Amino acid sequence: MSTEELRNSLINIKPFDAKSSYLFISYCHKDKHLVWQDVIRLKNRNINCWIDCESIDGWTFDEKQDWTDQALPALIRASAAMIYVSPESFYTRGFAKECIAIQENNIRFCCIFVGFKDNLTPNKIISLIEAVPQFEEESTTDYYKRKLAYFHITGVENKEKYFIKFSLEANEDHLNVSDIDNALRSTFINYKRSDYLCKLDIDNILSMPEINEKTLFEEIKNYQKNTDFDDASYKDALNAKYFIYIILKNLGISFDNPTFQKLLKFIHNAGEHNPTDNRIEQINGLIAHSIRSENISLFKLVQYDDEAGSRWRNTRYAYSRIQETLMNKNYINYLCGQIISISYDISSQTVNQKLHDNFYELFRFVENVLFAEDSLDENGGWCLYRFPWITARILIGLHSVYNELSGAQKEVITKALQSLGDRHAYEDRKKPIWTSGASLWVPDYESTALCLEALLLYYDRLDSKLQERFKETIKFLLSNSEKLKWLYAIDISLHKNSKEGINYDVGNIMLASVVYRIIKKLKFSEYEELLDTIRKVLYYKSLLPILTERIDALQASTIPAIIAYILLIVKT
Repeated sequence: MSTEELRNSLINIKPFDAKSSYLFISYCHKDKHLVWQDVIRLKNRNINCWIDCESIDGWTFDEKQDWTDQALPALIRASAAMIYVSPESFYTRGFAKECIAIQENNIRFCCIFVGFKDNLTPNKIISLIEAVPQFEEESTTDYYKRKLAYFHITGVENKEKYFIKFSLEANEDHLNVSDIDNALRSTFINYKRSDYLCKLDIDNILSMPEINEKTLFEEIKNYQKNTDFDDASYKDALNAKYFIYIILKNLGISFDNPTFQKLLKFIHNAGEHNPTDNRIEQINGLIAHSIRSENISLFKLVQYDDEAGSRWRNTRYAYSRIQETLMNKNYINYLCGQIISISYDISSQTVNQKLHDNFYELFRFVENVLFAEDSLDENGGWCLYRFPWITARILIGLHSVYNELSGAQKEVITKALQSLGDRHAYEDRKKPIWTSGASLWVPDYESTALCLEALLLYYDRLDSKLQERFKETIKFLLSNSEKLKWLYAIDISLHKNSKEGINYDVGNIMLASVVYRIIKKLKFSEYEELLDTIRKVLYYKSLLPILTERIDALQASTIPAIIAYILLIVKT
């Protein structure tokens, strides 16, 4: 077929439907004759595709005009992307822009390798990327960012292991339609699902059986009975114990339960200290022990965040100006934000006098640490200011002890809430959320989830301006294009072997839980119909895989955090 005949077939066989989920096709025009044939086959299989010879929202792609102004809107709205990679791809500006956009918007994708004479290996891909030239008038930072995007897209794990590792399969120069279909399924699904889950179109989740809050509660309760959260990875992880505590409490398990007793002993031992010395270094074991290894990773990611153009790069909170002592305080503040709510909760509810005394004393100690001058930031909230999620986590922990605080301490909370408003990226109309300032360590959606959760707890104490920003953020997150990037991106089974993918899932699940509670508690009636969808996503895309599959790519607190946040929607 001629090029013109192929173009007409593309447009007429199954016209692009902009209102439904669709697959974005990325390719070099040198390969268009080959690619267009594949897309025709995909359309014949009823897969909704967008390719740059079709129109979207009333306009048609014009090769003579700037790529960014035309194709980028189609890409960022896509459910997934299929990328044809050829040797020329690494020298093409369009491919570069698409790679960066796919990475920055966390878009699911698969790669089809075409035009390579030899079978590909990771080392061959690395050599191609290392040889990529710098475009004229391109900054060093943009060039570095582009090369990192290439590592991400082609599936090569870079030295710091920041990005997802994908398997490379290129036994043929070109894949026929059967292979393409299998590649889509293996890349986007990547496991054997139940009948409910083996559908490519994310909109099909709406047709799945109803999941109510009682079902979620019972499934989690059975999981707790069967596993008792007895996992070696949780052994020395205070963060995991915090979420397990939330789960056990919300399941209604009493302090006398052996699992709870073991958990309480762990938490108290973690908080052992010298009562005459408020230096956090006196806390034995978990807090002090974890700081250095955590900080090494966090330092690297903060540096990467600034090199990529972070809003903090030219402030006093830039990577180049952060001292190790500040990083230490940052980590300590986060953990104390978890300990304070648990210690007060136990001391106020137990009838065991010794348990009460031990945890009340721990509560007062951690309170002194959190409100010490060196823990606070002069601009409001807690160190480190560039990390709004630290302040948010502490505010969440302090909410349950608010009535125990002094007037001066309550003023600190008021200033901290205002500081969250100041750190909201409201000036960025394309993404008015709370960026994390820590790159992949804490994804932006997780940072936003924690900030929204904190503001929800103190909502009646917020001024009208901050309440308005709160509502603007919810409106933005629940727009159709944005939901695709976090709510419909949740897929534990897909990401179970990827540390980065699981990390994104945890943040997205946290955000789904918080948004669900916001809609219910604040009675946002215009979004109530979304509650059913959120429950289905949290069950079919996160809880069910945990119940039925082996999840390998984990941090110690991954499963407890996911389950705790799902359970919290039941207890709204």
